[in-house]
Amino acid sequence: MLYEYAVDPKTVGASWENFRYLIEKFGFDKGRLISWFPGSWCREVFDTAKASDMKTIQLQRVTEKLSRAERYALVRNNRKYRPDLGSWLPNVLSQHHENPFRAIITSENPNGLDVVLLIDDLDEQHPLFSADVSWAAPRSAKGIAQDLRLFLVASKDIVIIDPFIDLRNHGADYTGPLREMFSVMTSAGRTNVKIELHFRTHSSRPPIEIVERDARRWLDGVIPNGCMVELYEWEEDRKLHNRAVLSERGGIASGEGFGVLADEASLDFSLLATSDSDERIRRHRPANNLLKLAQPAVRVDSDGTVKRI
Repeated sequence: MLYEYAVDPKTVGASWENFRYLIEKFGFDKGRLISWFPGSWCREVFDTAKASDMKTIQLQRVTEKLSRAERYALVRNNRKYRPDLGSWLPNVLSQHHENPFRAIITSENPNGLDVVLLIDDLDEQHPLFSADVSWAAPRSAKGIAQDLRLFLVASKDIVIIDPFIDLRNHGADYTGPLREMFSVMTSAGRTNVKIELHFRTHSSRPPIEIVERDARRWLDGVIPNGCMVELYEWEEDRKLHNRAVLSERGGIASGEGFGVLADEASLDFSLLATSDSDERIRRHRPANNLLKLAQPAVRVDSDGTVKRI
């Protein structure tokens, strides 16, 4: 599961020991994400580190690791920093009241709050710091989207791989989860979102001419203004059995398909290693010629326009 933590930038940058310990505990592959709050979080970490007794070589490592963390460990969750509240902790507590963090990590806890974890006492066995990399998610449209929420709002574009995706909803509803995913992302302020759907060919699938004619109807009311869906139908390949939702941030594998069934079953999700998710995306890029398209890919825009790509 993915959890968002408020992590005090001054605590992170106070020493090389603090920085190295904390920065390595977070990532989309670890289940813990650092809230990019305030927007100057990375700069505040570095400024604090620069004012500490860190050596030049350590400061260089701080720069490198912060750059990597921006892509693989930090999440912007549409939070507003209020200068009138004063310092970091009052702002975090205000945000926690509106949209709870999993926990708050800092170096002092003047009010003795249970949600605050002190760096000196931090332990991966603590209930608020432990993170399961595998979990069961409700197999409903809203359940899938909500369990993927932090991943969705942090990602630029989404890649969904499921060999049995069928927007005609023959047996399972794939458009419901798609609609809810778009809703989660746009509600968080995301615009121009693209979701790619990658699936396996089958004799029952319609030819490209029918896809071009009917995709608008299949996705009616699903795609928000300015967003798009791309459809990729691949020739038979065993790698297409590896269902997952991916992005430039990482990936989450699923033991079952992303279509909603009437029996309200569950999905078994598990976080992917960064290298694994990157490789899966690379494999499904037509230009890389690692898989073969069964027919041309198409893009469906929010206004219903369907184009070959």
